[in-house]
Amino acid sequence: MDGKEIYLYLGWNSIFVDGVSITIDVPAQTLNDRTVIPLRAVAESLGKTVFWDPKGLIVISDGYVLGGGDTETINTLLGMLK
Repeated sequence: MDGKEIYLYLGWNSIFVDGVSITIDVPAQTLNDRTVIPLRAVAESLGKTVFWDPKGLIVISDGYVLGGGDTETINTLLGMLK
């Protein structure tokens, strides 16, 4: 997003969005020589909506939220991943 500043520090349970500290569940960390960031925290900081389905589908959107009534949509999206 234009002009938005997001800072994460390894091991910190905070994300800084435009200078404001927000507590997050899981900090950014290094695992097996790779830096892993909390996707939901970053996406939501950018104004996105995150949906996770127990089947393994993660959707990041500009506002549309999938729910239990969207079973057909979820199955269609999962079918595209095969």
